[in-house]
This record gives sequence, C-alpha cells and structure tokens, in this order.
Amino acid sequence: MVSVQMNTRIDGAVKERGDRALAAAGLNPSQVVRAVWAFAARNEGRPQAMRDLMGELGESLPAPEKQTVAQEGWSIVGEGLARLGVPAPPRPASGDLEALYDGLRADALDERLAKWGLR
Repeated sequence: MVSVQMNTRIDGAVKERGDRALAAAGLNPSQVVRAVWAFAARNEGRPQAMRDLMGELGESLPAPEKQTVAQEGWSIVGEGLARLGVPAPPRPASGDLEALYDGLRADALDERLAKWGLR
C-alpha cells in the first residue's frame, strides 16, 4: 500500500475544539480522515451516501428545504399514527418546524456516531 499525505486548511479554533473532542473519544484527526476516505471508497458508486454523510456531519440544508422536510416528515408520522388508530399530536407552528428538524437531525447524528463507536 502506498501512503500519501494530505494537507488541508481549517479554522484554528475549530481544530482545537475538534482535537479535544476526538481525543475524548480516543481518536485522532488522521483516524477520522482515514475513516471518511474509507467510507467514500466503499460507496464510490453511491454519491448520495456521501451527501448523506456530509449532511449528518453538519452540512445543513437551507431553511426553506428544512421546512419542507419537516412538514413532509410530520405528514408521514400523522398518516402512520392514523393507520394505527392513534390520534396525531397537534402539528407544531411553522417556526417550530426548523427546531424540530434540527433536533431530529441531531438525534440521527448521535445515533450514527454511536453505531460507528464514536460516542
């Protein structure tokens, strides 16, 4: 195996905080970069997998798209509950949908990181 070196620029404060968080998890930046590149290599023919991963890692959707996703999700939940004969809770106000989306997204990220053994 031939190794290559990669160089990248990152905000110094973000790097410091990230290094502390990685160290607390028993990881170093090189391990994380290798894991991301391995993931990309395994999913070479599935570009959506990389877009999904980037979304989970913090590349946020624009606010209007968040609203759409949250509304669609709420509709899906409501339909599922209706099929089970369970009354759906009241739909949150429009402004609360972004907070709902952000909370669900954070939960999904925590779940994925735990699955990967990073939490």
